[in-house]
Amino acid sequence: MSLSRLLGLTGLVVFASSSIAAAEDAAPHPSNGTWKIATPPDQLRSSLDKAVDDVAQEFNFVIREIARYKLQGATKVCKSYFIEVKGEAVSFACDSDKPQLVPASGGPLHTKNDDGEPITGTAKITDSGVVVAWKGEAGTRVNTFTTTGSGLRLSVQVTSDQMPKPLTWNVDYKK
Repeated sequence: MSLSRLLGLTGLVVFASSSIAAAEDAAPHPSNGTWKIATPPDQLRSSLDKAVDDVAQEFNFVIREIARYKLQGATKVCKSYFIEVKGEAVSFACDSDKPQLVPASGGPLHTKNDDGEPITGTAKITDSGVVVAWKGEAGTRVNTFTTTGSGLRLSVQVTSDQMPKPLTWNVDYKK
């Protein structure tokens, strides 16, 4: 085989490899899109009540009802999510809120929660979803979105120094 033909084949292999890599880069992330809640309301309410009661039972009897009330406030469930992976960040919105661009590398996003309290947000991009973590003075909420064969599963974990154990639940979404 001549040197020029070998160089030509090498160039073809390099071109083909870069074209495949570019095509892979152009494929949208599987969690991109607008996702609407799929978990039936009765099932969701039951699941949230069980999660809250499970944690509330760990509190002293005197403050158990106050704890239950506070924990219920932490179980906000969005009827829809908008998620779009943009390079090293995730554009993320709950219901009709304006999307926020949460960095997956570098410094966190500084914003405020629904009660006006300062929080920081960070994101992690995985092959099958995204993890968005919000941290404030009261504690941390980690939303793990994982694509499934039938949609998107949101697994939530809320932690706080004030809680005896994490508050956890799952919600399913579909496009």
